[in-house]
Amino acid sequence: MKNATLTLLLALLFFTAPAQNGWNVLTTNTTLDLLHVQALAADTVFISGDDGILLKSFDGGGTFTTYQEPSQLIYLTHYFHTPDTGFVASGSGSLRRTTDGGQTFANSGSCTCLIKSICFCNSQVGLYSGLNGLYRSTDGGQSFGSIPIIQFQVPEGLVSPADSVFVGYKTFAVRKSTDYGQTFGADTIHTATNWGIIGIHFFTPQQAYAMTADGYQYYSGDQGSTWTLVNMAPLTNIQRMTFLDSLTGYLIEGPQRNHIYKTVNGGQNWNLDYTSTSAMESIDSKGNVVYICGQQGLALKNDSYTAVPEPAAATGVILFPNPATGEQFLEFSAGHAGQPYTICNMRGQVLVQGVLEGKKTLMPVNLLPAGVYVVRVSGETTCTIRLVKQ
Repeated sequence: MKNATLTLLLALLFFTAPAQNGWNVLTTNTTLDLLHVQALAADTVFISGDDGILLKSFDGGGTFTTYQEPSQLIYLTHYFHTPDTGFVASGSGSLRRTTDGGQTFANSGSCTCLIKSICFCNSQVGLYSGLNGLYRSTDGGQSFGSIPIIQFQVPEGLVSPADSVFVGYKTFAVRKSTDYGQTFGADTIHTATNWGIIGIHFFTPQQAYAMTADGYQYYSGDQGSTWTLVNMAPLTNIQRMTFLDSLTGYLIEGPQRNHIYKTVNGGQNWNLDYTSTSAMESIDSKGNVVYICGQQGLALKNDSYTAVPEPAAATGVILFPNPATGEQFLEFSAGHAGQPYTICNMRGQVLVQGVLEGKKTLMPVNLLPAGVYVVRVSGETTCTIRLVKQ
């Protein structure tokens, strides 16, 4: 009787305990390992994994519809560009296409190797990455070329922040294409580490963060053309990451992939936010919602995000050049002359302070390391501007 009472109390505690920092465990009704998650919209999520399983939900993970192709041993990744049309990649290297939301699939391409990721620039042009390079389709994914168009050294992932730009990234570097993946430019990141890049996430069509497995974090404000090292997080086993805006991000970390870390200041600090009992494999976000999937049927959701207000544009104040590499000027109307200004890091620490003079003030930005900062001009009304130092 005592054991039964203890069991009942533990069950009540489990079902009534509040979500850990906003993280909620979703019911997937499977114990299979779930390896990839894609948030097509805040309330629309697709998850794939072992034994050819594909889960989809249109109510934010409240309920899932399950499709399964047992003949496919594993789905390593997938990509849907509409709720009906999408692709799954099997462990044998075959790419399969569905036009009915996962009810049926047909072969679309094959590279006889592990497929790392899939992405589409628009409804017609798509690419997927295998161990041998990138493969491209121009017919909506009905077929892909059998020979890689670009042979990178183990491409790790693909992302397309806008129809006109396709960004591919590989171990230790990021490359960019402006012609829908036909050609790629030179490396735009050269990391100071031997750890590969594990994620690149555009939180606006122009702004993105990229990160290596040992915490080197880069920022781009020009749609991936150039990248600036902004931080080195004191973490050594980062698996995947995502950002909801320039300040708020999440990552999966740890040898067992069971820790979620969160930042609210652009990666200057990362704090442990959740510990899972199962290894986590993939993370994605859309709008204000973050989804994670993992082993033994694990699926998590966090919709507690509240947008952090971006610094408001300063009326009558112009900061240039921005991003900055050397000298930095504040140009302003005569009414701002004599007002104090400060330059703070993302933790709010004041690094530079001075007074506006005349109609143009030269600020000693050359003394600052590369990173993201906030310039604040104080007066009758305080105005702030975000500054990127390259």
